[in-house]
Amino acid sequence: MKASGRRILFTLAATVHVGRGALEPCHAPENDALQYNATYQAAICANQTLFTPATTKLPEGTYIALGLKGARELADYLDVHPDVKITNLLISDSTVGDLAIDFGYQDTYIDFFNDLHTRLDRETQLEYNAINRNVSRDLQQTILDLDALSSRIMNKVAPSLETFAYLNYITTWGEYWRLEIPDDNRTRNVLDRDFPRLTHLTLRDRRWRFQTLEGRSTFFPPLPALTHLHILTGNHVPALSVIRQAVPNATHVLFTANYPAEFSAKPMFLVRWTQSLMRILVGSVKSPTIIVQPDHNPMLRRGQECGNPGVEYHYELRRLAHNRELHLRLPPEEDFDQYGITYEGYTVFPLIRAIAEFEDRLGGGEGEWGIPSKNETVKYEL
Repeated sequence: MKASGRRILFTLAATVHVGRGALEPCHAPENDALQYNATYQAAICANQTLFTPATTKLPEGTYIALGLKGARELADYLDVHPDVKITNLLISDSTVGDLAIDFGYQDTYIDFFNDLHTRLDRETQLEYNAINRNVSRDLQQTILDLDALSSRIMNKVAPSLETFAYLNYITTWGEYWRLEIPDDNRTRNVLDRDFPRLTHLTLRDRRWRFQTLEGRSTFFPPLPALTHLHILTGNHVPALSVIRQAVPNATHVLFTANYPAEFSAKPMFLVRWTQSLMRILVGSVKSPTIIVQPDHNPMLRRGQECGNPGVEYHYELRRLAHNRELHLRLPPEEDFDQYGITYEGYTVFPLIRAIAEFEDRLGGGEGEWGIPSKNETVKYEL
């Protein structure tokens, strides 16, 4: 993919808040606000939660709500302005400030291979675990509140939406590590309605398990107008044929972090057989453009590239690069450089990038669905 103004902007914005707790709140003067787009404002203003055409360069009918405060502000705004028509919407459960301080979590990660002399002592680790459990308890209530607010918003805007990005970054804490919340069904609940005009849908939720909607046989409602789908989720991605049946008119499908198992099939004839079967099942000769962006190399967390996980990761990239039915996109290095090991859960499609991609497409660019250049992956095709 060629460099663009949007990518340059992301790099500039990211440098504003490098490091835990480095991002300071700000208040952009109202008379200067319209000089900046939402990406830049989100990067420099940790306390800004609602972005509208009146406060940024966003096109008419475009809104961005960040965090619980932003969702509440948007819901209240819609109550006061029932006739407003929202066509493009991005909702995130977190602000840039939330992610910059990791929600207040204390880092208890121990690298047993490299940090033998810097491990947390037992007393400090117990103290951090107690802090993390308290943060997690608060975030669980935030998730419940966001679920209710998101449904309240979607009940009003779903009929007019054309572009929708729903981004969940919050993670909760168990005894010593992050864990899933069994009743976190925000993505499922948000999708449980009809979107007659929706053409572009982005879903970021590592906990979403593609549960079927209540009273329906699929995990998507009918999306007759949908052409572009981006899914970033955990290890529960269904087969591509199932997704294609759910969104039969999609022309572009992007999988980030995880992807259907048939793309990892080692004997390539299985890949070709599955793809042929998929075409028969969906009754269409023309397949969508498939883009796959894997997660970062697991060895980066240790600052290394060697080791079995790293070897397996490179073999997987080679399999994907040789699959002519898809386009391989490498995970941007600047995302990992920006958040590093402390923010492991946010390095894949981080919030600033998500906002930048959202704005880029609305401004006439390709956004997240741009076809990656073969030059980026040529070394894996040799």
